[in-house]
Amino acid sequence: MHERVVVDCDILIIGGGSAGTMAGILAAESGLETVMVDVARMERSGDIGAGNDHVAAYLNQSGEWDTHEAFLGWYHRLSQYLIDENVIDKTNVSLVPEMVKRLEDLGVPLRDQKTGKYIRTAAFDQPEGYWINFHGTHMKPMMVKHSKRVGAKHYHRVMICDLLRSDSKVIGAVGFGVRDGKYYVFRAKSTILCGGPIQRMWKNPTPYMFNTWHGPYCGAAAYYMGIVAGSEFQNVEIATNNVVPKKFNTPGYNALFGMGAKLVNALGERFVHKYHPRGEKGPKWAVAWSIYQEKTAGRGPCYVDARHLSEEAMEHLTKNLLPVDKLTYMDYLEQIGVDLRKDLLEVNLSEMALTGVTGDPAGMLMDERCWTGVEGLYTAGTCAVPAYAMMGALTTGICAGREVAKEVLSKKESLMEPSESQIKAAEEEIFAPLKRDKGIPWQEFELKRQDTMSRYVGIGRNEQGMRQGLADLNAMDKMLDKIKVNNLHELMHANEARHLLEASRLVTHSALERKESRFGHGHWRGDYPETKREWQGALIVKKIGSNYEFRFRKALVPEGGQEYIDQCATQVKW
Repeated sequence: MHERVVVDCDILIIGGGSAGTMAGILAAESGLETVMVDVARMERSGDIGAGNDHVAAYLNQSGEWDTHEAFLGWYHRLSQYLIDENVIDKTNVSLVPEMVKRLEDLGVPLRDQKTGKYIRTAAFDQPEGYWINFHGTHMKPMMVKHSKRVGAKHYHRVMICDLLRSDSKVIGAVGFGVRDGKYYVFRAKSTILCGGPIQRMWKNPTPYMFNTWHGPYCGAAAYYMGIVAGSEFQNVEIATNNVVPKKFNTPGYNALFGMGAKLVNALGERFVHKYHPRGEKGPKWAVAWSIYQEKTAGRGPCYVDARHLSEEAMEHLTKNLLPVDKLTYMDYLEQIGVDLRKDLLEVNLSEMALTGVTGDPAGMLMDERCWTGVEGLYTAGTCAVPAYAMMGALTTGICAGREVAKEVLSKKESLMEPSESQIKAAEEEIFAPLKRDKGIPWQEFELKRQDTMSRYVGIGRNEQGMRQGLADLNAMDKMLDKIKVNNLHELMHANEARHLLEASRLVTHSALERKESRFGHGHWRGDYPETKREWQGALIVKKIGSNYEFRFRKALVPEGGQEYIDQCATQVKW
């Protein structure tokens, strides 16, 4: 038995990234007892922990494209209409003005300090410049400080591993302190899962497991807990990847192409327009697809060319954007001897991932109140859909925090007592790898799981390969029970391995079910290489016992929308 810490609250927020922190602010503002939990220090946790340099927004300042209606249309189109438009509006788009105001009220410098105006650029198939470029290095500490100011209580360095339930209702969660080894039991009236992307499901292109394009610290805890609790997920077979510097997986895509950089192949030719009419300004999946095709055709390597940018643009890029997206970006360029003013920068594709960017339609299903359909369980952030980049994380956090507070205040229920048997069973499972006398290291397990996903459920899928992958994943249950760890840090990774295995199975089952190709190599099947209109919609999956049950929700495509989808489909050939 481990020392037990019991915490009671009205609202429990699991994950202290941008979504979780914003949800904590809104929940605490209602006066309810609000608890935020994160495996790291919240001041620097999550995808914006080190800072962020852009956020998508409409400002009602610059014409018809800069409006609520136009922004909603762009967002919906980017998802190829696979996401419910009403949910996009209520949880994301309608809350953008409030998001901008809240950030500026906190002191986040969204406006250029010299001119007092917003610096805006366009990428990701935007009609015009929805990206607000800013220097957001200290944004996350500002948000966390404010959440504490309004009354939210913080539990840092506690890894939540599973939810507590009474019948089908979620009544709290359990986890352990990654520094103190204590066993934490949280009892709550409502819980919000605010997870980040799944970034380590597939192997990245470097020898280092944690050298991922986005948040390497993000496992699959929110997915795992949602699966076990009975939540539905949609379109999780559709992954994404990014364009990254050679051997340096890092953000920076929007900064480069938003400022006007181009892509060229080894022959010095621009090529992205061959695959999408908007070229480097097109959707991220199309730009990534074009690089893959050029390299496959023998015209690689591919390079970013920013040599034509004005000195003013270059100064903004190298001072305010790249080193904010990644603090060591300019150090990397210096070390490899690249000066963007006069040199080309070689780029590759990152690992595949389940992220909340560029209209990615994959994640935990929620309604217009961020409710998962499971009593007592809400969601926000990248683990949910829709949640488009930082804008989506912040707005879903606003929505979830506000809506959960409304529900708790209206119901006036008492805390439910989880059974002692449930609490003890979870404790035994969580700490089991630490108690084993012998076994395998967590790295051996993870390398095998990543290899299975990359080999059989990566770029270029087919039924035979995915069924083999699924068999290999199922066989890994026995291997999971052999993981032996020596300290609390390793115990964290062992529990991540359990979460990632469950999420990997969910993705593989869904990839088998969707019998078409869509979003470039996001879901690219050799046995079904065409994008099919009968599959134009959301594939929704729920695990019941050991079975996976599917339903399909046909997309409501607006007038003119099918032409956009067909245009995307014609660019994708096996």
